Amino acid sequence: MKKGLKFFTISLLLLFAFSCKSTRLDKENAENAQNYVFHEPDFSENGGKSLDKLWNYYFETEDMRFLDYIFAYIDTPDLFLKGLNQKHDEIAWDKKAQTILDRFGIEDLNSVFECPIDYELLMGTLIKDDEAKDDLKYLYSYLDEQIFLRGVVKSAAFWSVNSVAEQYPLVNEYLTKKIPKLNPNARNTFILYNR
Repeated sequence: MKKGLKFFTISLLLLFAFSCKSTRLDKENAENAQNYVFHEPDFSENGGKSLDKLWNYYFETEDMRFLDYIFAYIDTPDLFLKGLNQKHDEIAWDKKAQTILDRFGIEDLNSVFECPIDYELLMGTLIKDDEAKDDLKYLYSYLDEQIFLRGVVKSAAFWSVNSVAEQYPLVNEYLTKKIPKLNPNARNTFILYNR
């Protein structure tokens, strides 16, 4: 129950952060944007704030490197699937988990779970469906909390890119050029989501 409540709370906070209208940067923050150095995606509890900062910097400067930084979150490997594979033997004996994996299209091939999409990117979409949300919570109960946080942040990045691309032609053009360069699972997820 505690993990489920935390899942729901963090998810809502991240989605709320991206639904808020960005404010213009003041002179000091504009300088911060100019001098900003990206190291790697922030998958901590502050990951939503880090993404929000990148979007603010992008809208202030229209510097495409900030979109590249946001896409770095999206293009990271799916640790949800990797985590499930680390617990494969335990999950393989769990009939409920197997039913959920089948429903999500995650196949057990030669003692390895395989899936052509990145479920971390879809987490935000899936939690809107109560049954899928419960199923995700069940599967995440097998995994480390850091994998869960990573999924929340990646999903927020995915959702925000899709949402902003609908509203801003420049971002949509960037997205169209970037999708073919993503790792195969992330690319398949964009194609599936934007049908």
